[in-house]
Amino acid sequence: MKKLIYLFVFLLLISFVSAYSRCVDYNDERWCCDEGVICDPSDPSVCGKDSAWCDNYNNPQLSCIPGEDWCCYSAGYIADYSAHKCCSPDFPFYITQGVKAGRCSIYNTLGANNYYTNLKECDYLYSYNTGLFAIEEICLGYNYKKCKLDGIAKWINGWDTPQIVVGKCGVECLKDTDCPKGKFVGDKFCSSGNIAQTYQSYSCTNYDYKCEFRQEEKVVETCDYKCEGGFCIICDEGDKKCVGNELKVCEDNKWITEEVCETECIENGEAYCKPPNIFLDFIQSIIEWFKSIFT
Repeated sequence: MKKLIYLFVFLLLISFVSAYSRCVDYNDERWCCDEGVICDPSDPSVCGKDSAWCDNYNNPQLSCIPGEDWCCYSAGYIADYSAHKCCSPDFPFYITQGVKAGRCSIYNTLGANNYYTNLKECDYLYSYNTGLFAIEEICLGYNYKKCKLDGIAKWINGWDTPQIVVGKCGVECLKDTDCPKGKFVGDKFCSSGNIAQTYQSYSCTNYDYKCEFRQEEKVVETCDYKCEGGFCIICDEGDKKCVGNELKVCEDNKWITEEVCETECIENGEAYCKPPNIFLDFIQSIIEWFKSIFT
């Protein structure tokens, strides 16, 4: 009984391992392969190395090279059309350049040429020399499109959803805050007796996503007297005025004390110190003298 069970298991394994035979009856004739097995009973002229080769031959989109009688030896492996090499399904891209040339990769690399690379919409390439991706990008008007890894299906890269992105496709801004901050430009100048300067502010246009600017005049300093050449003028050279008992004179656009008046400072067309009354001063000195004698 055990022998029958072992025989059944053996035959079952044989059926799983090889669904193809070396010989087949076709149109009342016996067809056989000198080496390997017949891959297609309906076309016994196609002989394969083994069942794995036949599996690939009968599902050629991944494992065989179009137009050539060449398929991968291991079932399910991915054929690189240019290099005539095979990679496992988990690492389908054959590396043709760089430090890891001759190996297989999970990333599409420059020179790889297989079923997946032929279906891609765009390039999302990896370089083992630099450790960087080279990602294709294009503009459709103001819309920016970037290649997306596995964008169409697993292993097949495709375009991401178009977007309007600041810094891409001529787009400078989406809102005012994307534009430069406002600033004063040019030299200061006089306007209506005060110091003014041109202020430049920015805003984002809603039709072409550009930062446009407008300019306006702003007062930056109020002058108490007058403005000349972009500066506040405090006084005219040589002018005089009274400040309390002090006689002030204008020098180099500044009021400086010229004299502290003994009597008082008077402004009458022009400021001056009132001269002393000599007679009254003499009488006052006599009075002071008598006071000193009798006290």
